[in-house]
Amino acid sequence: MKKLSLVLTLFLSSSLLVNAQDEKSGKFRFGLQAQPAFTWYKTDSKKLSSGGTKLKFAWGLSTEFKFTENIWFCTGLSVNYDGGVLNFLDSTKYFKNVDGYAELSAVNSADYVKYDMVHLKKRTYNVTYVTLPLNLKMKTNEIGYMRYYGLFGLSLGFRAKATASDEGTELRYASGALSSGNLVYAQPNTGYNEEKTLNNSDMQIFRTGLNIGGGVEWNISGSTSLVFGATYNLGFSNVLKSESKFLLTNTNQAFKQKATSQNILITIGVLF
Repeated sequence: MKKLSLVLTLFLSSSLLVNAQDEKSGKFRFGLQAQPAFTWYKTDSKKLSSGGTKLKFAWGLSTEFKFTENIWFCTGLSVNYDGGVLNFLDSTKYFKNVDGYAELSAVNSADYVKYDMVHLKKRTYNVTYVTLPLNLKMKTNEIGYMRYYGLFGLSLGFRAKATASDEGTELRYASGALSSGNLVYAQPNTGYNEEKTLNNSDMQIFRTGLNIGGGVEWNISGSTSLVFGATYNLGFSNVLKSESKFLLTNTNQAFKQKATSQNILITIGVLF
């Protein structure tokens, strides 16, 4: 969080400096925005399905650079609280102990008694990204006090934090060795629902997406405008590592996973 605050402070300082230099020319605008967001994960894997939409939030700084009176380049820096839900349709499992998830490469048959096993049914991901948008914003001429706009571009997200809330069945205290691909346990199945920090090595560090949106700028005084809009962010990069370092299939192979993050963001902001 300290690093994030430093990045935002540096960005704000540099933006204000550029604004001071360009305020007479009107070629630069600076603003703040808040974005309630509807997020979900999309997957084409036969072993996964989307578990629905989550209500999230984003906030940050925005800057606009004038190309022509009607075409502007828009960027900024925002913090996006992202995530989604995935249902695991096939038998998928992982080892765990009091320290958290056990990486597959660190577990061997002699160590099974040290771990419990979870058969995973559903996982809710909560991920924080620091996001850099790169958009072209096309504005109409002023109509009354309004300028309408459409935007198109890319977003580049850097993962800062990730947690996962798992639902499934826990089998406590593995007591045997592999027998026909299955482990023998000392206790019967118990329900399982727990949230843990998701090991970063099981998620991609970057998220990329395509932005398509539109809205209106309402001039309230001088160069100050209120902004209302909506943007669909079509994620096209896999937010998960293609081969999990923690999850196993029912044949005890590393689980192959793929999901993209999709967003609809409602923008409420101000430009100066």
